Amino acid sequence: MTAQASEQTLVRYRRSPLPRNDFELVIPSTWRAVRVPCDPPTGPRAVRMALFVRGVGEGAALEVRCCSLGREVDPLDQMAAHLARNGATVLKRQPRYTAAGTVGTLRVERRTTDDTLVTIARVIKDAELLYFVYAHTTLADFSALEGELDAMVASVRLPNAKRGRAEPWRHAGGRFPADHLFFYPESFKIEREPDASPVVATYVLQHTSLTEQAGRIAFVAIARPRDSEDPSPHAAWLRRSFGRVGVELGAVVLERERGTGPVDLPTWRARSEGHVRGTPAETELLVVRHEDAFILVARAVPAGREFEAGWLANRRAFAIVCEGMRIGRRPG
Repeated sequence: MTAQASEQTLVRYRRSPLPRNDFELVIPSTWRAVRVPCDPPTGPRAVRMALFVRGVGEGAALEVRCCSLGREVDPLDQMAAHLARNGATVLKRQPRYTAAGTVGTLRVERRTTDDTLVTIARVIKDAELLYFVYAHTTLADFSALEGELDAMVASVRLPNAKRGRAEPWRHAGGRFPADHLFFYPESFKIEREPDASPVVATYVLQHTSLTEQAGRIAFVAIARPRDSEDPSPHAAWLRRSFGRVGVELGAVVLERERGTGPVDLPTWRARSEGHVRGTPAETELLVVRHEDAFILVARAVPAGREFEAGWLANRRAFAIVCEGMRIGRRPG
């Protein structure tokens, strides 16, 4: 430990022989570290890396936990799911969008037998590692300690971060009906390749191990007639493509987004009722209007806590497909 000021201490935790697990944070002098067992994170279970408490018996604490995931997920979604499993209710969500997914902080409330705890939670992503920083105190003390807890949570740094992705990405695409390319995580596979057609190209993605639990993602490129401005009639292609792999998609009502979407083109979004192999599903749809084609990207994933792992993988893969797509001119 190295003292930086009379009232604050820079704490650096070294987890030899794994320097990647090192982290540092600044804590006030009124806080102290509590020795806790620490095993390197080797799986999806979030292990406790460190614990700090304020004073003696004050009820305020900060802990750092870490888990290792071999697949891409949205970090903030993963943390929210972890907190929900422990009975927490999200009060405020402060996302920050990055190439690695959505990071940021959550404010949550959890009722215990003795009191109500308010937690400021932050997630940091380092390739396959997710660090969860939780600072909590009682509801009665939160107003007085909010600034202190905020500063501690924000001070956490990873000096040996590897950065990068949790898993490699693949890409797929073609030339018709317009040049198109998109990326997807390696843990997904293209279940249905596009038919040879100059009018439409359809790809359906499925997770390689979570299979039905992770639902499906469809990418459809449809030739756009010059006088066609409304993509709504073309949503039938999605229902047809999903139907071939056991996904039922209900009626789709598109809403135009303000500005442009991820590829700087006119964009619509929609949600629809759906089922995956008879199980109620969460759905999401993105439509992009290009000069030569409509691009429709949709996801359908079973809803419910028992499908949590698949839901997390599906949401992140959908975001990767949408944010990384490239659309060019029609050949010839």
